[in-house]
Parts: sequence; structure tokens; C-alpha cells
Amino acid sequence: MANCVQCGRELPPLTVGDLRDKCVECQVRERIERERQYKASQPTTWQMAQMFPVTAGLLAINVLVFLLCTLDAFKTGRAFTFNNLLLLRWGADYGPLTLDHQYWRILTSMFVHGNLLHIGTNMWCFWDFGRITERVYGRWRYLAIYLLTGLASSVASLAMHPSDVSVGASGAIFGVVGALVFPFYRKRLVLPAPVMKAMMRSLVSFIVINLLIGSAVTVIDNAAHVGGLLMGLILGAVITHFAITGADLGQIFPKVAAVAVIAVATGFVGVQHLYRDKLAAAQAYMALERGDLSVAIDRAKQAIAKNPKDIDAHAVLAEAYFRRKQFADAVREYQAAYALNPKDDELAGQLGAAYLATGQFSQAETPLRQALQADPNDAINNTNLGIALADLNRPDEALMFLRKALTTNPKSAKTQYALGSVLIDKHQYREALGPLGEAVKLDPQNPDYKKTLDDVSAQVDQK
Repeated sequence: MANCVQCGRELPPLTVGDLRDKCVECQVRERIERERQYKASQPTTWQMAQMFPVTAGLLAINVLVFLLCTLDAFKTGRAFTFNNLLLLRWGADYGPLTLDHQYWRILTSMFVHGNLLHIGTNMWCFWDFGRITERVYGRWRYLAIYLLTGLASSVASLAMHPSDVSVGASGAIFGVVGALVFPFYRKRLVLPAPVMKAMMRSLVSFIVINLLIGSAVTVIDNAAHVGGLLMGLILGAVITHFAITGADLGQIFPKVAAVAVIAVATGFVGVQHLYRDKLAAAQAYMALERGDLSVAIDRAKQAIAKNPKDIDAHAVLAEAYFRRKQFADAVREYQAAYALNPKDDELAGQLGAAYLATGQFSQAETPLRQALQADPNDAINNTNLGIALADLNRPDEALMFLRKALTTNPKSAKTQYALGSVLIDKHQYREALGPLGEAVKLDPQNPDYKKTLDDVSAQVDQK
């Protein structure tokens, strides 16, 4: 029987293929010790961050922005997955906004991510390839490459998908990977040949596999990937060429970066010119949403001048006029939109409201009834139809629609007041006191509500 060469313990009988001369316990201790020594020889996370400060810093910014977005998302009851409104609030790239003087979005969108999986996969890839790129190019050149390729990816995304919301660092990551291709391809790194070949295979595999995935999955913005990759390949090729010729990169690189900035800016201006008219309707809608009625009107008119059959532009222009209390203009634009799409029930309701605002009560009835066929419980359309019918001297029908509106939204001061007014017309003064009182409670600053209530109260008291 053989003994363990380390502790002297007797070894078990020889097993076929097992020629080890140490017992199991000693083998386990040796393996644990090797793992301990290996871990002790590896730098800590903090040490790695100090070794690659640019990569660590960029990663930290991405994670910080994601955490802030998550805190913001908690307000709406969502976490780790963000809707477009939240992404836009945090700087997402979106043609109607980015190309309308919010140019900074092509930069900020690089640091915003849509969900936990999105940022997790991006940062995992970035940590691996970013450290290599930082070592190859140096800190400041690497930072410039990251930013330039990220900007190029944003412009490419705008060029191909101007109406989509785009976020993520993947375009810049493709740029970082692209910048590594030529240094490895031209064998400009002091590494063993097998390592160079393995790394080159890894880079090509990453590019090909992720581009194929991007082409198959519709939610992935492959245009951004290609834009970042091409800029990274070009920068890598140019820098590698000058390095081979022995040029002073300290003097050459700023010029290369300046040319890249000019190329990105030229591309952005070209995209802006290409989509100037096509995005005008969407820009009008965004301006309307933020309450900038002047811009909304200008952009909507621009869109209509380019395409008189643009339904959305007519609808936005009509709504902007309505909010400005230019009701006659609102009627005209709603009529134009409705004529282009008479089956749009929402447009029908808006046209009815515009007719009501201009005192065209008989014209308001038909579109309002159409809108209510689509949604019989819509409080606004029920209220508007009730008011129109009351002014057409059909109080019983009016009461029916107004009461139905209140079952959906009893907190509407307008509906309560309209109900009280119809009851007054029917000489039901005591019954009118209830809804009129509710109207005053809901909108105590409205002088008409208070005066009507006082007048009816006085009349009831006299009786």
C-alpha cells in the first residue's frame, strides 16, 4: 500500500486511472490554497477602478443615472423598467425633440438605459472591452473615442429612426470594440501571438453576433450600433496608421478628434435638414404637451404647408387654437382633420366641443353623438352634448346626458353647473340648489357659479 507523500496517510488501493500520490484531504487543502493565492494576487475592485479610472467613471455615471431613473420610476409604481416619458425626461434621444434645438440629447442618451437587463448587459460588455481599450489608447484618447463613437451612434439612430425613442451606451460600446480591431489586426500590441489571435476572434465574434441579434430583435437599435462601430473602426484605423508611421500622437490625435467632431456635426445637420418638415407635426404635438402654444402653432402650420392632408397637424393646430380660445380657428382646423378621417371618434368629440364653444349647438350634436357611440360613459362628451341639447330647448334629453356624465365624474364643476342651469330652465329651482351648490364647492373662484346659486337661493326663499 502506498502512503500520501505529504501527510503520510495510507492511500486507498490503486484505482484505474488514479495515479495521484496524495490523499483526498491533502488534494483539497492544496486546491483551496491555490485558489486563495490566486485571489490574493488579483486586484480588488477598488484597485481595478484606480487602474482604469475612465472605464470605472463612465460605468459609474451610467449606473448612477439608472438608479436616479429608478427612483423617479417609483413615483409611478414602476421600477427598473421605464416608459418613454420617463426616458425623455432623463435625456433620451428622440427626433422631434433632439432635432428641434434639444441637441444635447445625442450626448445624454448615451448614459440612459431602458431597464435592468439593458444596463446589465451593456455594462458587463463595457467593463471587459473598455479596460482593454483604455490600456491600448490611454485615458484621454479612450475617453474621446467613447464620446465620439457614442455621438456618431446617436446621429445614425436619428437618421434611421427619427420617430423612435433611443437610449443606451451600446453604440459607444460598439465604437470602443471597433477601435480595438485595427491595433489587433495590425499586431501593434506587445502580446503573444495566440493571445492576439484569440482577442481578434473575440472582437469579430462580438461584432457579428450582436449585429445579427440586433437585426433580428426589432426593439434593438442596430443603426446606433453600426454608427458607433463605423466611427470606432475609422478612429482605430487612423490612429493605428499614424502610430505605425511614428507620428506624434499627442499632436495628431486632437486633429483627428476635431475632424470626427466636424463629421458628426455635419451628419447631424444633414439629418436635421432631411427631417425638418417630416417631423414638424410631432414637434408641434410635443410643444403642445409642454404648453408652448406659439411653437405648436408654427410647427403645425409648417407641417400642413408641406402636407395639407396631415391629420395630426390639423388636430394639433386646432387644439392649440382651442387652448388660446381662438374657437373659430379651432373649428376650422378640427373640420379639416375630421373631413380627412370622419371615422375618428376622438376627433368627432373634439369637433363637437369646438362647435359648442362657438355657439353652434345644432352642429355640435352629431359629432358628439358619434363620439359617445365609441365611449358612452365619456364624461366630457356627455356634458357637452347635454349643454348643446339644453341650448336647443331639449331639456329632458339634456338632463339625461348630464346625469350620466355625473355618474362617471361627479367632481366636475362644469357638469354640476350645467345640470343646475337646465333645472332652472325647467323652473325646478329647489332641485337646482344641490348641483349649483356642488359647482360652487368644486370651483369656489367662479363668480358665475356663486351668483347663480345666490339668485336661485333667493328665489326659493321668496317662495
